[in-house]
Amino acid sequence: MTKETPICEFIDECTFYDRFGDRQSNVWKAIINMYCRGHSRHLCEFYLKKKETGVFFVPNIMPNGSPVSLVYQHLP
Repeated sequence: MTKETPICEFIDECTFYDRFGDRQSNVWKAIINMYCRGHSRHLCEFYLKKKETGVFFVPNIMPNGSPVSLVYQHLP
């Protein structure tokens, strides 16, 4: 029996995932797997904002609510 990984119900319309979801660095993969494809979506500011208001944050914010640093922006 395989255990399915939960995927955020808003992943197809998420501005964060749209911008950073296909990045290949281990840092981005870990963030995406934790928030977008993992059990931590209830901690994601995008998820919480969408649930509360029906809209997303701007895409240059991390799931924890902090701005995406220039270092992270340059990772593949």
